[in-house]
Order: sequence, then C-alpha cells, then structure tokens
Amino acid sequence: MLSQAEFSQTCYEKFLSYFDEVKRGKGGDLQKGRLEGFMQAAELLGIVERARAQALMEQAHMQVFGETIAERERRKKALKEYDEEWLNIPSIQRQQK
Repeated sequence: MLSQAEFSQTCYEKFLSYFDEVKRGKGGDLQKGRLEGFMQAAELLGIVERARAQALMEQAHMQVFGETIAERERRKKALKEYDEEWLNIPSIQRQQK
C-alpha cells in the first residue's frame, strides 16, 4: 500500500501529465476522466482530502502553465470575448484599424 507521501507524489505526477497533454493540445479527455475517478476514489477511501488534492492540482498547473487555474480561466475568457467582439466588426472596418 502507498504511503500518503507516495500517493501525493503519484497524484502530482498524474496532474503534471494531464496538464502537459492539455498544453500540447492533445485534449486528454480519457486521462481527465481517469484522473477524476482516481481522485474521487482516493477521497472516498480517506487517502487524500479534497483540499490536498486541489493544492496538488494547483501546484502542477502552475508548473506547466505558469499561472493558476483561475488566472488561466480568466485569461481564456477574456481572449474569447475579445475574439468574438473583433469578429463582429465588418472586415472592411477591421482593416482600417
């Protein structure tokens, strides 16, 4: 059986692997589902608390993306809103700007 430290390290490595796939544009849907199941099972078995799992996820996200999950979500939302606004401007007007 894994010690709590070994389990935390395993979780961290799984988060790193998943976020690395996301960063490379691979999606990682299968890996995301497995990771969610792994973490939920660990919580139900009392191996890890949700707060600890969240902290490991944030730490791995910071290492891969260089920003927190919340910061990345805000940045992506702002880019999406900007892109939609930009595309709503007729192309002739966009060329003049």
